[in-house]
Amino acid sequence: MNRWVQALFCIPTAALLTSVCPAQDVLDELYGSGVHSFFAGNRAAATEHFNQAIAAGSQDPRVFFFRGLTEASTAGAQSAAAQADFQQGAQLEVLGRRGGDVSKALQRIQGPARMEIERARTLARLNSKSKQFELMRQRYEAAAASAVAPSAPATNNEATAPGPNPTDPFAGDGKLSKGTPEDMPAANEPGTEKTAPAADPFGDDAPATPAAPAADDPFGAPATPAPAAETDAGANPFGF
Repeated sequence: MNRWVQALFCIPTAALLTSVCPAQDVLDELYGSGVHSFFAGNRAAATEHFNQAIAAGSQDPRVFFFRGLTEASTAGAQSAAAQADFQQGAQLEVLGRRGGDVSKALQRIQGPARMEIERARTLARLNSKSKQFELMRQRYEAAAASAVAPSAPATNNEATAPGPNPTDPFAGDGKLSKGTPEDMPAANEPGTEKTAPAADPFGDDAPATPAAPAADDPFGAPATPAPAAETDAGANPFGF
């Protein structure tokens, strides 16, 4: 029973593979026939083969390059049809579509047409790199935007005063001291009458009158000298 089931599954798969492989073989045959016609100088037959391959869904870059070369052989490498095929072939090459070695297939092609093909291939590679870098940039910006942004610092208008420091022994209610004028009562408030100063306990010990200086005080004021007594003319002037 299991063999019959496996056979039923294998039959569609085999049919699909056999249908794909001949189709690709047909596309490769059309491409080969077109290349032979091109180098044989039969431009009309070459164009017909390449058109049939592209209409059948060929994504081979070589088909577009040789169809453009066929057009360039009659209308010139700068013609719009040739340039369109060169660009399409270069784009398919960058995308990695199925096909043989492009450089090897173009070895026999020289001159202005080959230069136009190489220019198209270079531009396609540059555009592909630019798209890759652009995609990387967009991913980087998206990742940066999704990250948590740091909070913005407060402006001057929004700045708040720092709280009291619990380790500061002088921190208080913001006043300079308890004896500031803010804490002192006003002069016209009740209970603010002035009281007389307390009596000096040592006031009784003060002398009523100043003491007279001692007679023998060498620093005292000198006494008023008495008028000198009259002496004889012959008296001793030294008082002997």
